[in-house]
Amino acid sequence: MMKNLTPIFSKTFLLLLTILGFYAVSSQAQPFRGCPKGTEYVKPINASFEKEVLRLVNVERKKHGLQPLTWNEKMARAARYHAADMAHDDYFSHDSYDPGGKMTCETFDRIRKFGFGIAENIAAGSRTPVDVMQQWMTSEGHKRNILSTRSKSIGIGYYYKPRTNPGAKYFWVQNFSGETTNGGTGGGGNTGGGNSGGGNTGGSNSSDNKTKVAPKKISWGWKAYPFQKVDAATYYPGNRFYLFSGSQYSIWNQSTQRMSAPKPIRSNWRGVTFNKIDAAFYWQSNNKVYLFSGNQYVRYDVKSNKVDAGYPKPIQRLWGGSRMFTSVDAALAYPNGKVYFFKGNQYVRYDFAKNRIDAGYPKAISQSTWPGIRFRSVDATVTWGNGPKSYFFKNTYYYRFDIKKDKAY
Repeated sequence: MMKNLTPIFSKTFLLLLTILGFYAVSSQAQPFRGCPKGTEYVKPINASFEKEVLRLVNVERKKHGLQPLTWNEKMARAARYHAADMAHDDYFSHDSYDPGGKMTCETFDRIRKFGFGIAENIAAGSRTPVDVMQQWMTSEGHKRNILSTRSKSIGIGYYYKPRTNPGAKYFWVQNFSGETTNGGTGGGGNTGGGNSGGGNTGGSNSSDNKTKVAPKKISWGWKAYPFQKVDAATYYPGNRFYLFSGSQYSIWNQSTQRMSAPKPIRSNWRGVTFNKIDAAFYWQSNNKVYLFSGNQYVRYDVKSNKVDAGYPKPIQRLWGGSRMFTSVDAALAYPNGKVYFFKGNQYVRYDFAKNRIDAGYPKAISQSTWPGIRFRSVDATVTWGNGPKSYFFKNTYYYRFDIKKDKAY
């Protein structure tokens, strides 16, 4: 049973059926019943996530000329308690409930068992600190709490509970206090979901990532660009890009520095029966282009200029199995031997040689995984040959991404 406290979070509550990395998760069932005594203790399962939320809160407060909030351990214990209780007793509300939907404790009765709390934000479904902060900052009530001048300190609780049945897995709580503490204001590390391979080849530094890069108009950067939107893009031997839109495609030629007139896909790509291409990429080692549409794909041989025999084939079964998306929005070949498949606000990293998806995926598209890319989802992606540049398209805009420096520019 999931209960919402309207309008505090109901409009931004998400159910994300995704996999969260490999973080240590306590398997101990929480025996919390009734109203807490204030002595309960939930061990943090990802303290770096909690401290990153604190840092991001203070980033937002600084933008508005406000003093930073300090860490309040009492409020953190209150927040972790509530996050764990919601996860284990299967509800979503500021008030506390026991199994079966029985309310046992009102919001501030609960919080003040632990310390002096004056406000609370809750969230369910977001996988990373960046994601949950974006949800809160786009909700007027939550944003008001984050930017309140009454608050002096904050405690944050994050809890993850695997589920076999539908429902939220990720729970977040912010408890605000008017008390001043000696706690920190948030560390410098970026823990928004990346790892040493992140969304790419690594190698960025945090100071570089603070610089905002604006996306460019496709029509300004790609002369004679004929479309309203790019559905897919691929590099092609001979220093060319192919951009697909609807049932047509256009060629960017490096020598002429402009796009060609559109042509129909099915009349010019022998054996391709798709009416629309969702994603595409070129793999140099076998001289093939892979074209994806719906839940299927084909392998196109550049030398013979036709689709290989036996295609189309199903995407999910042949590109990493159950962790692969059933359909994809974009595909990006990378010089590290990986292919990145994007769907919505997530992506997976596929090891071409090992024919499997790397551990820890899917991940969210964010500033920690693709520094400088501020799209929350992408329509198309493409790498120029073996690099060093990739391109990310969304609606009428695009970013250039420096592979070696690991950032947009």
